[in-house]
Amino acid sequence: MPYLRSAVAVATWDAVFASTVYLLIVPLLAIMFQNPWFLLGYIIDVPALLIPVVAGAAPRGELGRALLSFPSFLVLRAVNALFFVEAVWSEWILGRRFATYEKGH
Repeated sequence: MPYLRSAVAVATWDAVFASTVYLLIVPLLAIMFQNPWFLLGYIIDVPALLIPVVAGAAPRGELGRALLSFPSFLVLRAVNALFFVEAVWSEWILGRRFATYEKGH
């Protein structure tokens, strides 16, 4: 299925690139150039998160709840990026395959 393969490849590339930029590149640029303006990348990311949240919550009448919980989306974005980078590092770089799933409870 060529279309599915392409969609997975594009999604993987986007996730690897976005997670790397979010966790590593933006802070390193701010440190290397000693310029906090690079940290505006995190502020620019807010509309990318806020628009889908508002679009999903407004039709259900949950806009207030969604906006109140929005700070948790920022934390979730950082945690997800960390997990994704760790998974890519383990699978692709270290060669440790995730072949079995053990349910936690």
